[in-house]
Amino acid sequence: MRAAPKQFVDEGLLTYRRGIGTVISTKPVRRAVALTSLYDDLMESGRERITRVSNTEVTLCPPEVTEPLGVGAYAPVLRFDRLRLAGFIPCALMHNVVPVGLLEIEAEDLVRTGFYDPLGKSGIAPRSQPRG
Repeated sequence: MRAAPKQFVDEGLLTYRRGIGTVISTKPVRRAVALTSLYDDLMESGRERITRVSNTEVTLCPPEVTEPLGVGAYAPVLRFDRLRLAGFIPCALMHNVVPVGLLEIEAEDLVRTGFYDPLGKSGIAPRSQPRG
């Protein structure tokens, strides 16, 4: 009986904190090194996915993303900011910029399915851009 808590600590299910005692660990989100959707990763890990869209606006393209997006310095883009929660624990703050007219997307789409699903349905495959 006394060995059970140590085994749970070793497995990451419990955490021992000095002055507090042994507490239940929050389930970490493990992501492979790949370009994957956090929404899908959370779903696969059995976590509740909550998305809060805090901003959607048409604005001028930020200079740092004109080249990767292949647009001019003053091109109109749709910018949206999202907070992703795993259960009630914030795990990602995301800022996305998409050229206007590239795809039809609403805040409700981002809450319901995440960002990669509407991209895929529009025939757009996300890819990673090396930083340099």
